[in-house]
Amino acid sequence: MMRLLYLFVLVPFAVTASEHYATSDAPQTAIQAYSHAARLVPLHASDEDTLRIWTRDYMSGQIRGHIITMVTSKSCLASSSYSNGSITIARVRCNPSRKAPEVNEAIRALPAFSRPEWNCPAFDGYEVFIEGVRRHKYFAIRVSNPQVCDDPESEAIVALLGKLE
Repeated sequence: MMRLLYLFVLVPFAVTASEHYATSDAPQTAIQAYSHAARLVPLHASDEDTLRIWTRDYMSGQIRGHIITMVTSKSCLASSSYSNGSITIARVRCNPSRKAPEVNEAIRALPAFSRPEWNCPAFDGYEVFIEGVRRHKYFAIRVSNPQVCDDPESEAIVALLGKLE
C-alpha cells in the first residue's frame, strides 16, 4: 500500500520536472537544459544532420523550438521564468510539423559560425540557441537579439527564424 501511495504522490512531480541554467552559463549548458526539458538525447558529431533551435522571449518567457532532421520536423512550445540570474524551463512539448522547402534553403545558408555566442544590444527582445550537426561536425551557439545585428551570421539566423514562423 505504501508503494502505491509513493507512486501517486511522487510520479506527477517527476513528469512536470523543470530544467535550469544560469544566464552566465556557456551555450552548451543552456542547450542541454532545453534538450532535457524536451526529453531529447544529446547530439554527437556522429549523428545525422540535425538542427535544434530554441528561442526564448525575455519579457514573456515563451519558448519556441524547432527540431529538424533530413526526414522529420517538430515544433515545440514551453514557458520559462527568470529569477536572480537563473532560467527555469518548464516541460517542453513538441509536435510533428511540416517543413517547408524554404527551411532547407535557410539551413544550408547558415554559415560555419565563427564564435559560440554574441550579443546584439537591444532593449528586451529574445535569445536564440542553435545546436546542430552538419557533415559530422557538432556546433552550439547563443545569440541575443540577432535581428539588430548586421553581420552575416546574425542575418542568416534571422532569415532561418523567419522561415520557421
